[in-house]
Amino acid sequence: MTLRATKMFSAAFVIAAALALSTLTACDGFFVSNSATDHVTLSATALVLSSNNGTTGAESKALSATAVTVGGDSSDVTSTATWTSSNAAIATVNASGTVTAVAPGSATISAKSGGATGTATVIIVASSVGALAVTPASVSLHTTTGPKTAQLAATLTLGSGTLDVSQIADWSSDTTTIATVSSTGLVTGIANNTNILGTPSSAKVSATVLTASGTQSGSSTINVDPL
Repeated sequence: MTLRATKMFSAAFVIAAALALSTLTACDGFFVSNSATDHVTLSATALVLSSNNGTTGAESKALSATAVTVGGDSSDVTSTATWTSSNAAIATVNASGTVTAVAPGSATISAKSGGATGTATVIIVASSVGALAVTPASVSLHTTTGPKTAQLAATLTLGSGTLDVSQIADWSSDTTTIATVSSTGLVTGIANNTNILGTPSSAKVSATVLTASGTQSGSSTINVDPL
């Protein structure tokens, strides 16, 4: 009876330990709970507002925050995150994530939740904010003879002049097997099996920036030739 009881206890212990480990993930040699916050993302990485748009004055825009756990689950933490501005003389942010322009300049908006922090760059201008354009509108790259890369620019039209937002815009490619783009707009053509016979392939690379009136976006067509 004693031996049988010991075996049953050992089996139960192994099962319990396995269940406990199933809720953990190895990270740098340590086990971390799958429910622990891994990172926080904001609804935009770049925000441009006007401190005086000529109509309503200082502009405001609400951001949202999403926490992603080690296990991959996500949840909206907009109302519970701790929101801060790196420079309240340029832009303020309230407890619910609404950013308000104060004076021309730039600041970083942060949302902290579960020990992780997500950030967005806000630029405040003194005139109205218009549409976004990406230039050049099209690019031809050659993965063998070159050029293999090209630098794109993202520019916002303002009520007075323009604003280069290439360094803060959110860049993306709709077909990364044809062309990739860096966080600052540098495009690279990719050699792949679909264009190896010499037929050019194309991808659309886009840049987006959030403004008071919504998301402004622009794009460029990237033609990639394997020759």
